[in-house]
Amino acid sequence: ETSYTDKPIPCIPKSYRILLNPSSCSASNVSDSITIKPYDHDTPAAPVLVSAKVTSNHSILISWIKSTAKDVNKYYLYREKSGAATLSFYTALGNVSSYIDSVNTDSGISYCYAIQAVDSCEGNQSLLSTTQCVVSLSADSNTCYQQVFVGWTPYSGGPSGVDEYLLYRELVGTGKDSRIATLPKCTFNYVYSTVSRTRR
Repeated sequence: ETSYTDKPIPCIPKSYRILLNPSSCSASNVSDSITIKPYDHDTPAAPVLVSAKVTSNHSILISWIKSTAKDVNKYYLYREKSGAATLSFYTALGNVSSYIDSVNTDSGISYCYAIQAVDSCEGNQSLLSTTQCVVSLSADSNTCYQQVFVGWTPYSGGPSGVDEYLLYRELVGTGKDSRIATLPKCTFNYVYSTVSRTRR
């Protein structure tokens, strides 16, 4: 035979050479060697976006379950601001499972996220994960009627959806939240009597 089919591990270079094993007592002969890097065109499994949530006035924590593909070594994060037509590439990340996006969440802009896995061989990219959009909160006061008008953007993309919204308030200086309302999932505003500070 003058050919051989090997099944190498994808993306790991292998070297080959031919050793002639003579039937007589003459010396054996060895060919020169050749090194080949196999190619991998398999699309890695998509990661699972677990949550995208506001952690402070200036950051959003995005968490995901890594791709099951063993050769994935980085992730691409996609983001969409309110008013944009679609998601766009935002940043490249290492082999991690979370990212903190430093944004001003008090600006009234809402953000949506999706994550994509990329393998270490040929840069094969997975499908995008599902998209999750964080809640953007706004509030306005009416001193004449001693009321605070609270509004928010709907949350979307969670694995189990939204059953209801829980509205909390914090009095400045107390450091404690107290629930003031439980609202149906189709409700995105609430009116409350004036307090020092209201937040969800």
